[in-house]
Amino acid sequence: MLVRTLAVCCLALLIPLLLGAQVHSSSVRGTVRLGGSQARSPRLRLVLREVSSGTPIATTTADSSGNFAFHGVPFGSYDLEVVEGKSVPIVARIAVSSAVPVWIELDTLRSYTAQPIAVESPPWQEPSSSRQTTTHWFFGEQDRMLLPTPMGQRTIEAVLMNTPGVVPDEDGRLHIRGESAQLHYVLDGIPITGNMTRVYSSLFNAATARSIDVLTGGIGAEYNADGIVTITTKSGLGQPLAVHGAASVGSYASREAMVEALGQLGSNVGLYLGGTAMHTDRFLDPISSGPITHDDANAQSILAKLTIVPNQRLEIAALGMVNATSYAIPNQHPTSTQDQRHQLDDDMLGLRATAQLDTAAVASVALYTRRAHAELTSSRLLTLDSTQYARAIMDNEKFFIGSRRQYRT
Repeated sequence: MLVRTLAVCCLALLIPLLLGAQVHSSSVRGTVRLGGSQARSPRLRLVLREVSSGTPIATTTADSSGNFAFHGVPFGSYDLEVVEGKSVPIVARIAVSSAVPVWIELDTLRSYTAQPIAVESPPWQEPSSSRQTTTHWFFGEQDRMLLPTPMGQRTIEAVLMNTPGVVPDEDGRLHIRGESAQLHYVLDGIPITGNMTRVYSSLFNAATARSIDVLTGGIGAEYNADGIVTITTKSGLGQPLAVHGAASVGSYASREAMVEALGQLGSNVGLYLGGTAMHTDRFLDPISSGPITHDDANAQSILAKLTIVPNQRLEIAALGMVNATSYAIPNQHPTSTQDQRHQLDDDMLGLRATAQLDTAAVASVALYTRRAHAELTSSRLLTLDSTQYARAIMDNEKFFIGSRRQYRT
């Protein structure tokens, strides 16, 4: 009876968090008319740009009837550009502030050439006393490519480090508000409450993200966090089927490879599959007066996403992610031979369905499971006997720490 009561209480506490986490994106739909007539143009291309950064987050082409749709658009303000050839005949400002899809009808500039233009000054209004208590910092694909980072696998850290107010500490944690290091990640509407810094977890592969939005400031108490990182991954919708790949090499024996396949299958299915693998001899990079030894790492990440839009009122997305990181803990003495390593593994499966009930109501349901496993060993051992402990002291590593942790939601 006690277990059942605790389960009900935990569910009641989690419901506000889950509901708040799911509604961080929506869709933008509409129709483009050429010259205000009923004639349509299949050559019109539409680009959605985030206002504060000017970063294009999505591109699509209107069909033969002039209809278009953008899916998985994070909350924010956007400029919707209609591109015809080399010209941009019209730009419309839209705001995505709820899960209710935004509908807009656009005419190209030709429909306004014969219309009178009236310039009016709106009446002065008393400024509202309510003020926004949060700030957000938006990073699109182009923004992330310009960030300084030693490896692509650490791009998510570069995003956070370029957010005002975020500072690192000697343990690899990122403090977003004073002493607090609690960041709440939301991946395609699925909450991840773990500490996703390179010391405690595998880093999220930012190459799979279409946009990253960092929210700071006065955040609601139901999140139990001082910062929220909302990540919208690529879906493949509105894009031709394509395969991309990249590889890089650098100092400290660093090497990295990335491959992704994405595109639209048929008229209503989007597919994305991306993976990365990397190795480096300098991962934790601690502050040290001498040379850094025993600091290598290997990491792999795979993300798959399938998005189905059977009609204008229903969207279903299935997501799977697997990460693995193994890194060495730097030795305290250059001659030390102790091999302390940290193995981090996590995987996640998620399913989200969003249905528009009417013009002002949307129902969103998310089912997910996430497992994380961490194991800290010394020369592949979790515990030391007396002989091994004596050897550890000789190797200048008398403080042995071995542990195994598991986390599941």
